[in-house]
Amino acid sequence: MTSLTSNEVVFGARASIVIQFDGTLEALAAMLAEKFSLKSFEIDTDMYPPHQSFAMTEALGWYAWLEEGPAKSTKEYHLLLETEELREESFSDQRYDLSPWFARMVSLSLDMKAQPATFRLFSGSGGTTEEAPQSEEK
Repeated sequence: MTSLTSNEVVFGARASIVIQFDGTLEALAAMLAEKFSLKSFEIDTDMYPPHQSFAMTEALGWYAWLEEGPAKSTKEYHLLLETEELREESFSDQRYDLSPWFARMVSLSLDMKAQPATFRLFSGSGGTTEEAPQSEEK
């Protein structure tokens, strides 16, 4: 958490969404970069086996990580956006969660299904790891 004055406290933000996309990680990264006027995503693999591919970019103090979801056959991709690295906020979960808004914006802007994620992956790609996805019945 960052203090601007002795009385004002400012928190960062995050958004974690799942995107349904029938193409490759590289194709989705290129589409997101073009649609949202971002610099190109860098494609890399994480440092731990099985060395999963991920994409990363940054803009205006935001970091974005994109990777395939846990069930590769479903063509779900997970996109995580976080403000600059502030460990104290991250560990104490003191960031604003913009996931519902961002999922709606991606759905409307790209005309594809996106929804807030109930999990985060990113075991070695720069983001943080949380619990595995919970199955939801609708």
